[in-house]
Order: sequence, then structure tokens, then C-alpha cells
Amino acid sequence: MSNQNFAGWFGDFAKSLLVGSIMGSIALVPVFALVRRRAGRWHIYASLVLIVFLAFSIVISPVFIAPLFNKYTPLTDAKVRDPS
Repeated sequence: MSNQNFAGWFGDFAKSLLVGSIMGSIALVPVFALVRRRAGRWHIYASLVLIVFLAFSIVISPVFIAPLFNKYTPLTDAKVRDPS
């Protein structure tokens, strides 16, 4: 069960849709260029391009995308932060 209300859920959904649309459109531009230039074997080159793009997305996700959805703060409770 989620502890978000509808406005919080819809805000996260809208952010996810926006990020996915931007990242997807950036990923598909070189794929469409490959389809036009390499009509016979475009799928091989496109898979390589998308693998590189996926690796790039995995690298930037914790720094740029995850903070859009979560608020990261230092722990203040000493029992949790420094277990003895």
C-alpha cells in the first residue's frame, strides 16, 4: 500500500512520463538515422546504440533522475546512523 495521496502519485507519474518521453526521444533519433542509412542491417547497429544508451542511462540515473522522485537527507537518529 502506498502512503501517497492522488496528487503526489499523479505528480510522480507526470515526472516519470516527462523523463521517459525525453529520454526515449533522445534514444530513438540515432535509431531512426540508422534505419535510413543501413536499411539491410539496421537492427544490429541499433541494438548496439541502444546498449550504449542504456549504459549511459544507468550511470546518470542515481545522480539526476532518482532525486526527482526522492528526497535524500542525512540520518539524524544516532541509534540508526551509528549502531554499536
